[in-house]
Amino acid sequence: MKLSRFVVCSSVAAAALFTLTACSDSSAPSFSAPTFDSGTFDPAAFDSSFGFDGSTVSDGGTLDSGTPIVISVSNSNVTAEGIVTLTAAISGDVPLSVTFTEGATALGTDTTAPFTQDVAYSFLENGTHAYVATAKLAGGGTITSAPITVTVNAAPNGYFVNPVSGLDTNAGTQAAPFLSIKKAVDTLTASGDVGKSIYLADGTYTGANNGLGHILAQPTLVRGLTKSGATIKAAVGAYPPTAFEFSNGGAIRDVAFEDFGTGALVDKGDFASSGLRFTNVTAPFVFVGASKAFVDESGITGFWTSTTKSTSGGITLFGSAEVTLSGGSLDGTAISGEVATVNESAKLSVIGTTVKNLPDHVFVVRDNGKLALTNVVIQNSGLNLLTGPATDNAAIVVGLRGNALPPLTQTLTLTNTEISTSKRTAIGLAHDVASALTLNFADSHVDSSGGSGFYVEGAPPAGSSLAVQSVNSTFNANGGSGVFVNVPATVSFTGCELSNNNSYGLYLESFNSPVSLKVRNSKFSSNFENFITVFGSTGTSVDLGKTGDLGSNTFTKVPMGSSAVYLFGTYTAYAVGNTWIPLVQGADANGKYTTPKTFTNSTYGDNLFLDGPTVILAE
Repeated sequence: MKLSRFVVCSSVAAAALFTLTACSDSSAPSFSAPTFDSGTFDPAAFDSSFGFDGSTVSDGGTLDSGTPIVISVSNSNVTAEGIVTLTAAISGDVPLSVTFTEGATALGTDTTAPFTQDVAYSFLENGTHAYVATAKLAGGGTITSAPITVTVNAAPNGYFVNPVSGLDTNAGTQAAPFLSIKKAVDTLTASGDVGKSIYLADGTYTGANNGLGHILAQPTLVRGLTKSGATIKAAVGAYPPTAFEFSNGGAIRDVAFEDFGTGALVDKGDFASSGLRFTNVTAPFVFVGASKAFVDESGITGFWTSTTKSTSGGITLFGSAEVTLSGGSLDGTAISGEVATVNESAKLSVIGTTVKNLPDHVFVVRDNGKLALTNVVIQNSGLNLLTGPATDNAAIVVGLRGNALPPLTQTLTLTNTEISTSKRTAIGLAHDVASALTLNFADSHVDSSGGSGFYVEGAPPAGSSLAVQSVNSTFNANGGSGVFVNVPATVSFTGCELSNNNSYGLYLESFNSPVSLKVRNSKFSSNFENFITVFGSTGTSVDLGKTGDLGSNTFTKVPMGSSAVYLFGTYTAYAVGNTWIPLVQGADANGKYTTPKTFTNSTYGDNLFLDGPTVILAE
C-alpha cells in the first residue's frame, strides 16, 4: 500500500532519478575508540566512531540495535525535469509508517515497505531542496533522519500556453506559446511523448478549446507558471464538464477552476496536486481504478465551491484508489457536501487538515473503504438534524454499503486527531450489513459533540464483527454518551478518559451474542448515567483488571441514581486494582479493595450495579 506515492511521468529516460535511503542495522554494532586531538574532544570523530549521523529518536522510539537511520542519495544534481524517488529502508524494527518531508511540508506517508515517495521537478523548482524521513514506531516514538540536499537545475520540457499572446500555429515553446490548452493536449497526445509538461501562463482560459475538458493519455504535469495567475473556466453546456481526465496519472499545480463538474478525474496511475483553487466546481477530485494520489490542501481555496450552487463532495474515491490529503484549513460555511467519500476498496489518508463549519458529513466510508486521520481537527461539523438514526447525522459516517456486495471490511484510524463541537454525533457507525469493521483511536480527542462521541447501531448479520481499540484518547463532555455500542463487539481502552458526558461514559450492549471489554489505566468521572455499562449474553468477557495485570482505572463523582459499573448477564467479570468511590460497598477510605472481594448477582450501589454477573474485585 502506497498511500502517498505519486508519479508525474513514467519515462525512465525523461526522469531524473535519485533514491533517498534511510537504514538501520539490526546486527550487533562494532565500536572503535573515538579520536581525540591534543586532549580536545572531537564531536565528529565521536559520532563516526559510534555510528551517530544526526538522526533523532523521540520518547518511546526503539530500534533492535539502537543504530540510527542513515541517509544516502544516488543523484544529488538533477538536470532534467522528471521525478525522483525517495526510499526509506529500515531493518530491525518495522515502522508503522514513514513520512517524507521538505522543510515543514509533508510530501506523503507510506505504510508498507518498501517505503517510498516520488517527487516531481520542473524547471520552476530549480534550486536546492532538503528532505528528511521520519519513521513512526509501534512503541509510539519516531525516528527522524538527518537531512540530505538535492540541487535542481532543469530546463523546460513541454508545451507552453498563453491565452493572450499565444497562437495555435506556434510551436508551443516558451517564446512562441500555443493559444489553447486543447492544442497543447492534442500535440502531446499525437507525439506520444511521456514525461512532458503543459505550462499555463497567467490569464483566463475560456471557450470550447479550453473549457470542454481534456483527456491526457500520457502521465503529464499541468501547472501554472505562477502561484495564482492561471484560471480555466468551463464552457457553457447542459452538463458541467470535467476539466482534466488523467488516464495514466500525472500532476496538476497552481491552477484555478471555475464552473466545472469535476476538476480532475484520475482513472489510474499516480497523481499529485497542490495550489489549486475552485469556484462553483461540483466535485474537485474523483479517483477511480488503481490510482495513487497526493493532494496538498494547504493551497486549496473554495474546496467545495460556494458561489452559485452547492457541491456533492470534495473528493470521491472508487476502485482501489489510494489517496493522501495533506494540510489545509477548510471552512464549509454556507455550503454542503463531504470533504471526501471513500467507496469500494479505496483508501484515504488525511494528514494535518482542519475542517470547520461543514453542515454535511465530513467523511463517509462505504463498502471496503479505509480511512486514516492523522493530526486532523474537525470542528462544528456534521448534520444538525434532530430526527433519524444518530449515524445519519454524524461528522464521520462508517459502515455504509455502496457498490460492493457483503461481506464488507472497513477500517477507521484516528491518530492525534480532534473532533469537537460536532453538531450531532462525532463518529457514527451503521453496522447493518455483513461486515468486519475495525476502529482505532490513538492520542485523539472526541469531545464536546452535540450527540455521542462514538455511536454504533444496527442489526449485523451472523458472522459480522466490530473491533474498537482506543489508546491515550478522550471521549469527554459529549451531549450523548462518550461511546455507545449496541452490537456484538470487542472493545479495548488503555489510558483513556470518558468523563462529563450527558449520558453514559461507555455503553456496550449485545443480548444475543457475547461481547468483550478490556479497560486499563483509564479515568471515568461525572457522566450523567452509568460510567461503564455492559449488557452481554453468556460468554461475555469484562476485564477491568486482574491480579498480575491490575486495572488502574479511576472512578469518581458518580451521580445520584447511577453506578460506576453496571453489568447485566450471566458471566464472571474482573475488576481488580482500581480506585472506586471510597467507603461504598466495602471500599476503603482510599477507594480500594485490598482483601479478597467478590460480588455476585444482585448488588446495587455507587460502585457496582449487578444484575446477574459475578464480579471479582480483589483476589
